[in-house]
Amino acid sequence: MSKLDTELERKLVQRQEENRLRTLMPPKNLIDFSSNDYLGLSELKEIQDLSSKIASSYPFVLGGKGSRLISGNHSIYGDFEEWLAHFHGKESALVFNSGYSANLGVFASLPQKGDRVIYDSLSHASIRDGLRLSLAGSFSFKHNDLNHLEDRLKQDWKGNTIIATESIFSMHGDRSPLKEISGLAKKYGAEVWVDEAHATGIIGNAGRGLVDELDLSQEIDLCIHTFGKALGAHGAAVLSSNIKRNFLINYARSFIYTTALPPSSLADSWAAYTYMSGSEKERLSLFANVELFSEAKNNSGPIQVFSGNGQNLSRVQSALEESGFYAKAILPPTVPLGEERIRICIRANHSPKHILSLKKLLKSTN
Repeated sequence: MSKLDTELERKLVQRQEENRLRTLMPPKNLIDFSSNDYLGLSELKEIQDLSSKIASSYPFVLGGKGSRLISGNHSIYGDFEEWLAHFHGKESALVFNSGYSANLGVFASLPQKGDRVIYDSLSHASIRDGLRLSLAGSFSFKHNDLNHLEDRLKQDWKGNTIIATESIFSMHGDRSPLKEISGLAKKYGAEVWVDEAHATGIIGNAGRGLVDELDLSQEIDLCIHTFGKALGAHGAAVLSSNIKRNFLINYARSFIYTTALPPSSLADSWAAYTYMSGSEKERLSLFANVELFSEAKNNSGPIQVFSGNGQNLSRVQSALEESGFYAKAILPPTVPLGEERIRICIRANHSPKHILSLKKLLKSTN
């Protein structure tokens, strides 16, 4: 064993002793309360059929073949991006291979040296990783704390200011106060960039997201919509101005130096978008299930949180699995020490019986 491997093993053992070691597990044949497939679209035969129909109208290519700047810019890309831009009411759309690579590319390349990004402290790791690669300054503000955000904005800064946040936070399930943030941005001459990952498909007119629901499409400068959550597909798109799109094509390393998604993957996403935008039944079922679980209507979304300490939550997770339910315990470093939780994802295709049984089980573990 090399000296490096010895050091790495020591850290893995330490994490195991702290009950925080991550391992890859095979799929479990349990009732799924852990995935982000909120609308259950990944399992719909109608979307598979529509995807095949879309794909058949383009030349068949099995893989991406290369980066989009070399050989992977298949004809479906331009058509889908034009459709997305029109659907979301933006000048342009640019597809990335995932939400992570989209955030990495956006935050590493668009803010320039001398600019600053003020971001919600609970922003996704991909946003923070992008900022680590950026030449701009970056400063967090306390989660959803408008007073702290304004204190940051009041500080003198000669360059551009960008406020970054998520519309629905992935580990808490709460919403960002986007109207108020937009108002502060106007007051201090800042841009607002919003990651809509957990709102796409489930909130807003035809699932356009929280920005749309709040009628802020013309106020928010950039949005990121992912295809791998409520849409049940794969990939992401940055919705912004034509100038930002062109800049990303030229400077976003996570876009430039990666093989393009295959046309079949884009057909899946386009089919899911088309189905989702024309069907309300899944959204209605989802929020009926959310209300059944949470007993609340006030901005309660599909991400629900059951709190506790790490060892107790691991026992709760095991008890749930023994009863046929899968809901994942989220432990540090994904969440801070002391904020461990079981993250429960309600879906449109959960039965009321399953929801009530899970709810009863969780209550019995308190």
